Amino acid sequence: MLKTYISYNYWANERLLEISAPLSAEALDQPAELSFESLRKTWFHIWDAELIWLARLEGQPLEGWPSHDFAPDQSITGLLDASGRWVAWVHAQNETDWHRTVKYANSKGKEFSQPVWEIVMHVVNHASYHRGQVVAALHQLKVAPIPATDLIFYLRQAERPAL
Repeated sequence: MLKTYISYNYWANERLLEISAPLSAEALDQPAELSFESLRKTWFHIWDAELIWLARLEGQPLEGWPSHDFAPDQSITGLLDASGRWVAWVHAQNETDWHRTVKYANSKGKEFSQPVWEIVMHVVNHASYHRGQVVAALHQLKVAPIPATDLIFYLRQAERPAL
């Protein structure tokens, strides 16, 4: 089930990034009523989260927010690369791995521990929440048509993308 869920995350990111890619820098950076002040910053936040959580699962140290090193023109390919890394990582796990407990510290230094499956579920849920904000920003920019990215649309496909 988690393999399907993470593949869905890649698919949904790809669908919305495809219609975001042709937008001008001015449109991507236009102030919007979102958790993050623009469409580009919302995409960067999703990208940050995917990289941070993957680093935690891989036991890699990560100092600071990865987006501080992102170039503005990377927002499309970079996020898809990160989402693709997630797909590869999840598909390489087995049933025992899902229950492995991961210890990590949040951005404020508070320590937590959780099983891998909970973290994977969180990453996709988090991205879905912010993709909703991306859709709102795209509507504000009068972009149309905006593809459906609900999980059910992914699941209904006769042939899902092979990721």
